[in-house]
Amino acid sequence: MTAPETQAYQEFIDGLLSQVRAKHAASDQQALPDAISAPELRSLLPASGPHVRFARSLSVEQQVALARLLEDTERRIGHDICAWLDWETSCNGLSFQWNGVSFSESPHASWHYDFTCRWEGDDWPDNGTGEQTA
Repeated sequence: MTAPETQAYQEFIDGLLSQVRAKHAASDQQALPDAISAPELRSLLPASGPHVRFARSLSVEQQVALARLLEDTERRIGHDICAWLDWETSCNGLSFQWNGVSFSESPHASWHYDFTCRWEGDDWPDNGTGEQTA
C-alpha cells in the first residue's frame, strides 16, 4: 500500500474504533473505573427503550456490572467485524472502497490485530518512517 492508502486504512480502523466506543466518555478509556459517579454510569446505560426501567432498578454495583457487560459486547462487535474482514479479504478476495481508497488487506498485521492494538491504546506502526503515528 502507498502511504496515502495506509493513512486511509488507519483512519478506517480508527473510525470503526470510534463508532464502537461511541458510548464511552474518553477514547483512551480502557475499562470502567471501580468508582464511577451516577451521571457517568447512567451515560453508559441505555437511555431509552424497554430496558431503561430495568437498568435503573438495579443497584449501583449491578449497574456497573451491566455497563461492563455492554462495554464488552461493543468491543466484541468490533472484533467480529475485523475478523470477518480478515477472512473475507484473505480467503474470498473481498475488496472495497472507502473514501476513494480500495482495500483488500491490512497493510500491517491484520484487520483484527490492528483493531485490537488500537483498542488497547497502541500507536500505529512506523511504516518504515522511523516515527510512530498516534
